[in-house]
Amino acid sequence: MKKWLLSCLGYTLCAVIVLLVCAVPVVGCYELGKTLWYLTQYEDQTGTVVGYKSKQFKQGTKYACVVKTADGTRITARWYGSKDWCERQQGKQVSVLINPEKPQEGVVNSLMDRWLLPAVLLGLTSLLVVGYLKKRKTGLVQTGGT
Repeated sequence: MKKWLLSCLGYTLCAVIVLLVCAVPVVGCYELGKTLWYLTQYEDQTGTVVGYKSKQFKQGTKYACVVKTADGTRITARWYGSKDWCERQQGKQVSVLINPEKPQEGVVNSLMDRWLLPAVLLGLTSLLVVGYLKKRKTGLVQTGGT
């Protein structure tokens, strides 16, 4: 019974790891595709950081910048950081992408908001692939190539 339970636990843990390894590149590609879609479908404009919005997380309160465009549209950034960082951003001009069909919809076009998550996820995927290929290559060399 104990051996069977440990075996099931091992298979379950293996399945969870495989699902995570598969989910990382899928989510990375999805986020990259979403960013590219915004860049091709939305109009590029400039907005000014006018304030910040707080959100409660398990680790504490985090803050996201609020950007106001020339036509008055207010857009909250996707990336949450410290209150001090948001306060230092006030008054700065930032790039925003506005939906031409619904001008009240838009996203902040910054490194942190649009590019960081896909870059990290796809970079992590490439590290996993390189690590796997190196391990596989050394395994083939040790076994004589068979």
